[in-house]
Amino acid sequence: MTKKRGKPEAPWWEDIWDTENYAKHEYWPGWRQLCAKILRAVEMKSLLDKERKLIRSGLHEALSSMSS
Repeated sequence: MTKKRGKPEAPWWEDIWDTENYAKHEYWPGWRQLCAKILRAVEMKSLLDKERKLIRSGLHEALSSMSS
């Protein structure tokens, strides 16, 4: 595990997609603003928003293939 300033490496790349989780962290200055911007961009594209909703609900086809 990599440490930076005495702290373990954080999985920011996972939190960036989770609207419930990204507000809990501030990995660097501007982190929350970046996440909000990405979310707005995803929500503006109907295909991306549909995919995000399927993933969040656990119904995306890729998730079912992972559990097989």
